[in-house]
Amino acid sequence: MLIVWIELALLLSIVKTHLILALLFYTQFTMIGFCMRLVRYDPLSRKIVPTEDSYWHHRETPLLPREHYERQF
Repeated sequence: MLIVWIELALLLSIVKTHLILALLFYTQFTMIGFCMRLVRYDPLSRKIVPTEDSYWHHRETPLLPREHYERQF
C-alpha cells in the first residue's frame, strides 16, 4: 500500500511542477510584453515607414572590418 502512495505522490509532483513552471513562464512573458506595449518600446524598431519597401536598415559602415572574419579565434 505504501508503494501506491509513493507512486501517486511522484505522479502528482511531476504534474504540479510542470503546471507551476508553465504558469510562471507564460505569466512572466505576458507581463513583460504588456509593459513593453504600454510604454511603446519596440526593440526591433519595426516602425512602418510608407516610403520604404521593407524594415531593413542599411549600415553606413560594417560593425567589424573584413580582416576580423579571416582569423576569428
